[in-house]
Amino acid sequence: MNTRTSRPIDDAAVARLGDQVLDPLMKGFPGHAGSVRLRDLGTRGWNLLEDALPLPVLTLRRSALLHNIELMRSYCDANGVLLAPHGKTTMAPQLFKMQLDAGCWGITAATVEQLMVYRQFGISRVLYANQLAGRANVDYVSREVQRDGWEFFSFVDSPESVEELVEGSKAAKSSVPFKVFVEVGFEGGRSGARKLEDVRSVAESVRNSGGRVELVGVAGFEGIMPIQREPKKEAEIHAFLRRIGEAVDWLFGKHYLPDHFWITAGGSSAFDHVVEEFLHRWEGAATVILRSGCYITHDHMMYANSSPMRGGERAFQPALELWTYVHSCPEPGLALLTFGRRDAPYDNGLPIPIKVSRARSTILEPLLGCQIKAVNDQHGYLTMPESVELRVGDRVVLGVSHPCTAFDKWKLVYLVDDSANVVGGILTFF
Repeated sequence: MNTRTSRPIDDAAVARLGDQVLDPLMKGFPGHAGSVRLRDLGTRGWNLLEDALPLPVLTLRRSALLHNIELMRSYCDANGVLLAPHGKTTMAPQLFKMQLDAGCWGITAATVEQLMVYRQFGISRVLYANQLAGRANVDYVSREVQRDGWEFFSFVDSPESVEELVEGSKAAKSSVPFKVFVEVGFEGGRSGARKLEDVRSVAESVRNSGGRVELVGVAGFEGIMPIQREPKKEAEIHAFLRRIGEAVDWLFGKHYLPDHFWITAGGSSAFDHVVEEFLHRWEGAATVILRSGCYITHDHMMYANSSPMRGGERAFQPALELWTYVHSCPEPGLALLTFGRRDAPYDNGLPIPIKVSRARSTILEPLLGCQIKAVNDQHGYLTMPESVELRVGDRVVLGVSHPCTAFDKWKLVYLVDDSANVVGGILTFF
């Protein structure tokens, strides 16, 4: 993956996170520990199997994290594509640094709130995978794009979205053009021009912007289409990607695009289809930028079932785990766990019981045949077959589905090794 010659992130700003003081006001922090600086978490000798932390806590397994980063780097290098992972997955500058250090081209954002966090940590190349709209938002970016050392790219899908940028540029008296991608969408989807004539109207608006808006490529997002690895569903994704390709052909043929342009698509489930469709279609003229974000942690259901890299040696590994206690066994076959909607994602499948450690034991065992059937705000309902017996005080480890809605529930995520030792902490900024 190609990188800038200058640092794409402010290493000192990230390092200063180590000065953050953690105390019992931080969710998941032990009440007996007083206060600890973030950089010192790994020196406390805490181990989850020794009841060092008040469960529930969300953890990141370090070995899986490093494995996934390297695997995606290798994939992108082998295919000659760039990666601008979506930062909204984690909103964790420490993880952004790891991704950028591994060669990522930039970081993707979708809101100005995310942009403001990125700017605080010196992210110098941002792909804004959305339409920038609203006076306050456009004014902020109009000022920021004039600063040296920041590259900003956004999407437009209508003449009105182009006009928003033109007006913002004029108000800021900016001499730096907004660099944009025409976004192509599909019926029933979210943003994106639906028809070729809509794409043409957007391109004409850019051309008539007086140099305040510059067209650099074409964008789309297949990730909200059904992502099951079924031939019919995959064919639908390919059909949509070919529609994007047809828009590129027309724009390039009519000289709306530069001689070398970018094309961006690719969430965390179907980026292989994007590479198949686009990598060689405009040989020498186009560079493909993927925006996959969830690869860094993978998961136990949503992406475990849909990622191109699942199963086998060259597969992503799930890094996120939610540790909980059993706090009630009120009837046969039912255990209540100390987590709920405020602790775990539930929008794309409920958490999956994967391991158990008995009370006062430091041994982890597989937990088979159990299922989370429901969650309340602070309760998880685990059902179990007759062959499984859980007791109050047992620790149940859960795999999660959909990383994006796991991270946003935790300000502090513990970094652990494969023996459940706490080796550090990751801060999020949602």
